[in-house]
Amino acid sequence: MKFREVLNLVESDIRFYSHGGGKRSMIGNILFDASLQLVILYRIAHYFQHKRKPAIAKICEWLQIILIGCYINSKAEIGRNFKIAHPVGIVIGDGVKIGNNVTIWQNVTIGSSGRAKELPSYPTIEDNVRIFANAVVVGGVKIGRNSVIGALSFINKDVPADSVALTDRIFPQKRERQ
Repeated sequence: MKFREVLNLVESDIRFYSHGGGKRSMIGNILFDASLQLVILYRIAHYFQHKRKPAIAKICEWLQIILIGCYINSKAEIGRNFKIAHPVGIVIGDGVKIGNNVTIWQNVTIGSSGRAKELPSYPTIEDNVRIFANAVVVGGVKIGRNSVIGALSFINKDVPADSVALTDRIFPQKRERQ
C-alpha cells in the first residue's frame, strides 16, 4: 500500500462524509465529525501497520479509543464509503474484512468468536451491508452483499446475500420488480 493510495482513500472518505446534506464544510467535517475522524485514524493506522510500523499504528488505535470511544484494529481491511452512523462503542477486530458501502450503527462488535481452532475466525462483510445498533457479528462468518443485520442481533452463522438477519432468523429481502 502506497501513501498516495491512503491519501486518495482519506480524500474519498472526506468527500463521502461531506455529501451528507449538512451545512458543514469539508474542514468542519474533519474537525467536528467523530465518524469521519474515526475512519481517518483507521486509514492512517492501517497504512502504518502495512508498512510494518506497528508502534505508530498502535498510537492511532489508542487515539481512536481516547478521542472517540471506538476501536478499529489496524489489521482489519475496510473498503470505500464506510459509514459509521453513530461512533460510540464500536469494536472491529484484526482479521475482519469489510467491503464497500457498508454502514454500521453504535455499539456494534465485529470480531473473533474466541475459538482459536476456527479458521477463518473473523467475519467477512460484503458490499452494501447495514449493521444496526448493538449487533454482534463473530466468527468466520460471511455476511452477503445487500444484507441487513438487525439491532440487538447476535450473528455467528453465514447470512446469504440480500437477506435480513435477526439473531436466530434470516429472511430474504423482498426486492421491488423493475
